[in-house]
Amino acid sequence: MHRSIRSLALLALLAGGCKGEVTAPQHDPQEGVVDADPSFACAEAAPPDVAMRRLTRDQLDNTLRDLLTERLGAARAEAILEAAGPQHSLLPVDEAPPRDNNRFKRDYRRWDQRVSELHVEGWYTTALALGEAMAADQDTLLEGCDTRDCAEAFLLDFAERAFRHPVPPATATRIGQVLGPTLTPTAFAESIAYVLLAPDFLYHVEEGAEAVGDETYALTDHELAARMSYALWDSLPDEELWRAANEGELSDETQLAAQVDRMLADPRSRPALGRFFEDWLQFMAAEDPSVLAGDTAYQAFAGEDLPSPELREAGLDEIRALVQRLVFDEGGTVEDLLTTDLAPVTDPELARLYGMDAPWDGEGEPPRFAEGERPGLLSRFTLLASATVATRPIHRGVFIREMILCDELPAPPDGASMATIELEGLHSNREYYEALTESPGTVCRGCHERWINPLGFVSERYDALGRRRDEERVFDLETGELLGTVPIDTSVSPSIFLRDESRVSDMAGLGAQLADSGKVEACLSRNLFRFVFARPEAVATDGCALEETRVAGVDGTLRDMVGAMVLSQEFQRRTIREGGE
Repeated sequence: MHRSIRSLALLALLAGGCKGEVTAPQHDPQEGVVDADPSFACAEAAPPDVAMRRLTRDQLDNTLRDLLTERLGAARAEAILEAAGPQHSLLPVDEAPPRDNNRFKRDYRRWDQRVSELHVEGWYTTALALGEAMAADQDTLLEGCDTRDCAEAFLLDFAERAFRHPVPPATATRIGQVLGPTLTPTAFAESIAYVLLAPDFLYHVEEGAEAVGDETYALTDHELAARMSYALWDSLPDEELWRAANEGELSDETQLAAQVDRMLADPRSRPALGRFFEDWLQFMAAEDPSVLAGDTAYQAFAGEDLPSPELREAGLDEIRALVQRLVFDEGGTVEDLLTTDLAPVTDPELARLYGMDAPWDGEGEPPRFAEGERPGLLSRFTLLASATVATRPIHRGVFIREMILCDELPAPPDGASMATIELEGLHSNREYYEALTESPGTVCRGCHERWINPLGFVSERYDALGRRRDEERVFDLETGELLGTVPIDTSVSPSIFLRDESRVSDMAGLGAQLADSGKVEACLSRNLFRFVFARPEAVATDGCALEETRVAGVDGTLRDMVGAMVLSQEFQRRTIREGGE
């Protein structure tokens, strides 16, 4: 008997959930599904007291570039950074920590707070190299004044901008001591390195100003300016924001809102917020189908669309371009994110896979897919493709339930990944997974029948390469022989809410239900909080910021949601508990 794709349960059991006819689940899956009202209660309570965070690698790179450009101009700054490049390249790249030890789900790269020997050595050698390169340009830096006093004045001004706050007197004294009594290139280089190795440069230092509540303190204007710039730009405040902080303007709500609007309109917000969407949409877990390009069955399945190693990145670029277009160019909403037919596809291979006549040349308005053909993000290659011959409806369903709706599924029972089932004759992917996970009496049924499978089955119109199809082809995995074709059934009840049994039959219908539910705005609010604050949300104490951001998404645009998070009272304060970190 031919070995069909249906017997390889492990291909779809990688995504988590409650699966396998083994031990009982730990709790009723309904407990983790948000029902009826996705809003957050706003309570006046102090949020957690968090530890001082280091700059991420992106933030450090941007800060050095912007700091040196401000002082030296773009050309000299680039030359100095290039001179220190070999040492700087030793710094580790930040990684998003895995969530619940699941390689398919990760949190935000901003959460990476490792400080290893590689970090220490990289920071140290980079600071020394930058100091030496800047000292070689000493005459330009000091504008022809070659006295020790000129050098100290430069260093204190440089330190103030590098630290993002006034230089503490003790630190100012120490900088003078490192410089020494006589100006030499070596002393000047070491003094610059001292500034760049100070905790005030490498970390987000916040001490707060006056108390505004029990254990809660308002940020100083300089601390707030730095928090704003690193949230929206991943870099230090520019001269305009620095001026506003110096003049105390950020304590005025109107002035603060104007600065946020200005910063979101600045091109520097694009890469920073782009990283948010990459982490939220789990770019790091996106699969590379080209790894199976040498497999006989996969070659038969892919046909003329056998993927190249570049296709994965092309799919990611499409999502990047789509997000940038919606957030910054078109004032897009959450609904647009779920329903848009924009096709900013610049890669010929991806365009061919989508059936487009030609890729977009990047000029003017991007083309659009036919109505209903590929509505929203969830119908695009990156969020559909897998390194398999058959689709992974369980993987797709879990992604939507947990990452788009923020519903919590219980952990799978022990041994679930070993569950298998054999079916006679040809059958669809849906029929196989229904038999495996929805059979009466199996403990899988409680999670899969309503909370996971329907959200995956509705996308069965797209195969494992993300291509649209009218029927499903079944292959023998050993020979690549086409065994036959079977009909596709995409009619489901997504159960976005617990008692909602309304049905949809395509991704357009699912996108509309998701957009109408209000749950996506709430989930996006949670994830924006995690990105902006670089920590998990505590709903009991962070509810005000979460609710203001959610409402901004219901009433306005995606960019309005980002602005609302930064303008929230929680963003302008910090908790300092006695004996805390």
